[in-house]
Amino acid sequence: MIRFVLAASVALVAAPAFADGHASAASTDVMSTANTTDWSGWYAGAQYDFLDGDASLGGGVEGDVSGLFAGYRHDYGDIVVGVELDYSVGDFESTVVPGVILDVDSLMRLGIEVGYDAGPALVYATLGYTAVDLSLAGVDAGDGDGVYYGLGLDYMVSERVSLGVELLRHDFNNINGQGWDFNTVGLNIAYRF
Repeated sequence: MIRFVLAASVALVAAPAFADGHASAASTDVMSTANTTDWSGWYAGAQYDFLDGDASLGGGVEGDVSGLFAGYRHDYGDIVVGVELDYSVGDFESTVVPGVILDVDSLMRLGIEVGYDAGPALVYATLGYTAVDLSLAGVDAGDGDGVYYGLGLDYMVSERVSLGVELLRHDFNNINGQGWDFNTVGLNIAYRF
């Protein structure tokens, strides 16, 4: 899975360099009248995610994480493709043993996005690799990796700044011998370079 995500990421970033930059004037005019918003380019920002999940052996968790992200998108007209990396930290509480707080020392995601350019709004689906590292009172409480997938919506509030919301599902196969599933509802702000 990691190789697939990395290979797709490289392909997405390299694609514009190999594209023919000499489009006809007619096709350029059609594109400019159909959609004047361009989502192409590098961006970075901050995010906050509310986290809710459960473990295969029973019990659930609730908490939040916050962090930073960066990525690149290329706007092909109606379709936008991109790659994004983000890193978050936080904590959550077990619903089985109230009062037990697990620290999320890191929650990392690396994935691809495919979206629809609706002018100032971008609606997209995302899929990728995720890894989590947990601790309890400074002692290692397990780590694992898996996949995440979900939907998002970004909206340009200015030429350089966008606000977004994202709904993601994280599936981890083995953290301390059991599977964990996290859902996150996130809010973010990004600056486009």
